[in-house]
Amino acid sequence: MAVNEKLAKIRKIHHLTQKEVASRLNITDSALSNYECGKRIPSHDFLLNFAKALNLNNEETNDLLFDRDVKDSNEYYITKPFDRQSFIILEPEKLKQLPPSELAKIKDYAEMVYDHYQLRKRRRSKST
Repeated sequence: MAVNEKLAKIRKIHHLTQKEVASRLNITDSALSNYECGKRIPSHDFLLNFAKALNLNNEETNDLLFDRDVKDSNEYYITKPFDRQSFIILEPEKLKQLPPSELAKIKDYAEMVYDHYQLRKRRRSKST
């Protein structure tokens, strides 16, 4: 299920309107509608704020943040990108079919994400 569908589903489970949730998030109801329709991609921080605003437990929050594909309980979960035109879910078989130039782009992007994560991790450890 795409993240935009998850946002709408969770809101409806909690019997809240878009206006009520938007008010809790200090955004407009049309902005929330854009997230739920998939017109905007929510940031990680937005998803955490959404989870906090609706008092989601850890499991519900993780389900919102990640798509899990766990075949073995000893395997790590696999995160999948948001279901949008500009993102694709890469499977090992599909990766082998990509030209080296595309693989290099994916590697560069992964390194950028990893560097960003490490920077945020260092900032958090300094602030505590």
